[in-house]
Amino acid sequence: TACLAQDDDYRTSPDSATKPVKKSSRFDWKKVYLGGGLGLQFGYTTVVDISPTIGYRFNENLSAGLGLTYLYYEISSLDYQTNVYGGGPFVRYVFARNLFAHVEYQILNAEYYYPPGRQDVHYFWVGGGFRRQLGGNAYLVLMGLYDLNYSDLSIYPTNPILRVGVVVGL
Repeated sequence: TACLAQDDDYRTSPDSATKPVKKSSRFDWKKVYLGGGLGLQFGYTTVVDISPTIGYRFNENLSAGLGLTYLYYEISSLDYQTNVYGGGPFVRYVFARNLFAHVEYQILNAEYYYPPGRQDVHYFWVGGGFRRQLGGNAYLVLMGLYDLNYSDLSIYPTNPILRVGVVVGL
């Protein structure tokens, strides 16, 4: 089986129909955005969540980036606490004015009570969300995500999960 493809990265110059000009493929800092979320939970289970993200808008609808995660997790009745850290790439596609689809691969490392020891857990999140412009390049982001790889070792107590965060363009 053969497969052929072409990359049309040239366009015709307005000055000359015969002189090709290479399209600009330079990195544009105006397309970079920062975001993430902070979370606090107290009670039977204590959770402190710091989850920054950085992304790049390839066009009006498609963006991709990297998220990092740090969680302090404690269950007082079990005398259990752990520092959870990790992260992974994501892709987001806006299919309507304020609605988007989101796919994310995440690896988190935690010290587990049972089975004992530090382990990596792999998550494959799919879902979507709603964004609301706060002003300028800032958005409030609400997401519902389902882990296709959910297991008993998941640090998240429910599947699906809800995320709330803010995104700000540079």
